[in-house]
Amino acid sequence: MKAPRTWRTRADASLLIRCVMRAVDALAPFLRAAGVDVARVKVLLETRLLLDLNPLARDGGGMGFAIGIVLSMLAFSMLGIIAGVIGLTMKRADVWIGLGQGLHLFQLGMLLFAQHGALLVDRTDLALAAPRPVSERTVFAARLLHLSVYVVLLSCASAFFPSVLGAFEFGALRALVLYPLLTLCSSLLAVGALGLAFALALRAFGPQRFQRATFWLQILAASAAPFFGIAVSRGMSFGGDALPARALEPLLWLAPPWHQIGLYECTRGALDAQHLARAALALALPLLGMLVTLRLASRHFVLALLAGDEAGGAGRGQSGWSAPPLARALARIAHGATERAGSGFAHALLWRERTFVRAFLPQAFSLSMTALLFSLPRRRSGAASMQDWSHAGLLMLMLLVPCAFEMARFSEHAGARWILKAAPIREAKQLLRGNLRALLVAGVAPAMLAMGALVWLVRGGDGALEIGYALLLAFAAGLQLATRLDVDLLFTVQANPNAANWKNSGVIFGGMLLVIFVLAPFLIATCLHPLAEAAGIALTAFAAWDGWRRCMRIAPLALRALD
Repeated sequence: MKAPRTWRTRADASLLIRCVMRAVDALAPFLRAAGVDVARVKVLLETRLLLDLNPLARDGGGMGFAIGIVLSMLAFSMLGIIAGVIGLTMKRADVWIGLGQGLHLFQLGMLLFAQHGALLVDRTDLALAAPRPVSERTVFAARLLHLSVYVVLLSCASAFFPSVLGAFEFGALRALVLYPLLTLCSSLLAVGALGLAFALALRAFGPQRFQRATFWLQILAASAAPFFGIAVSRGMSFGGDALPARALEPLLWLAPPWHQIGLYECTRGALDAQHLARAALALALPLLGMLVTLRLASRHFVLALLAGDEAGGAGRGQSGWSAPPLARALARIAHGATERAGSGFAHALLWRERTFVRAFLPQAFSLSMTALLFSLPRRRSGAASMQDWSHAGLLMLMLLVPCAFEMARFSEHAGARWILKAAPIREAKQLLRGNLRALLVAGVAPAMLAMGALVWLVRGGDGALEIGYALLLAFAAGLQLATRLDVDLLFTVQANPNAANWKNSGVIFGGMLLVIFVLAPFLIATCLHPLAEAAGIALTAFAAWDGWRRCMRIAPLALRALD
């Protein structure tokens, strides 16, 4: 007689969790050397993964989490295609590895510091860890491992196409084994750098200032990442040498792709001292970075997560009940008391809500700096009459609108939404209309106008009409794109760093393609002639008006926020 099957927990039924637990068991000696309690870190890590995989804890049903991961992997695979095609076309292994790993580190660094860095300061599992005898280092290690799970998945997507395409030119063994190994080393190095930055911030600023310090660290890193990417791309000349001049060679020792090229040369038999040193750095730095990070983990980490010093301190120092001028203006243009209450509620919490500030501002700075770099005038050699289309870089700011709509839904204090239910609100749609008006007027529009003014100043006061046209087109396209989102009342959904509506993620991802293949060609085509530019501005203004009108008619997602 066949024995009955034993009861299986959700963790036992999940292939992802089983694979992660086996990987942690394999890393047990390394974790013990770093002072981590392996048994307890497995419990914490399993709890965090179960929360991610719980279909009741996120939007979009049980498929939302999986689709969000798939979209992220698709974005990384697209950069992998670029690196693989260029390397195969030029038939240069240094370009193949240097460009591929450089693009991977660039995109991963932006993602970690601008978005997924919130996983390290998430408070979701503190109710489980705080009452138990778990060391701060173990709690910190569980968060690093949790982050590493998703980074490894993204690394697989990033390495797939360069490995397959590289096998045709650089050898199947090197392409199918060495390149994925190098991508994994780059990913672990990026996670270790993020963890080290947070650990040093805790030791330098203490638990009371940790949240604020890491918040500004995220903004600084997200703003600097585009400059790093442009510097690397300009430092490599694909027409001749694939590396900067010999005078800059000492600085290359700070670049991980340079180490990895040395490891590749060692596999080809170049075993001189320099190549061996670079190969040793390529393999040792990720492990050493993780080890140093875990050893530096402070005993005050949990206290820092529970500290009351929040990132968004807007409004401190205000006294009395007087509303700021913008809030009064929003109240005057509101239609009815419900809409006025919605705009006042959203305006008051917009820059005070920790979840929104930590998620939106780093991405806003990153998109703004990327737009600024692409909007700088280019040097022309022998083509002075050629028109400068660099203002098309401002179209990247279009993504601020849907990103703001998505991020403003969440709050750490979403349980307080019962106040809205108890209030005499006749129609939640009117409340949402006030929410969105405040979000657009007090959040998105100032950011776009400030970046347009900065680009105008950097360009020496030239091209004001073109810059205004690009900003208007970005705002109009963002509004039209936002009408495709599933929207809740602002700050009424419980915050979760991995919670994402799969439909909204797909819309935002589609917006990236829209900028490249539709908006930029449209802007360039309409600027070829003054009459075409005037017609384009008129059409864009109508699209902005129509998008605003349609956004003001959005209904909350099944009115769930008031349930």
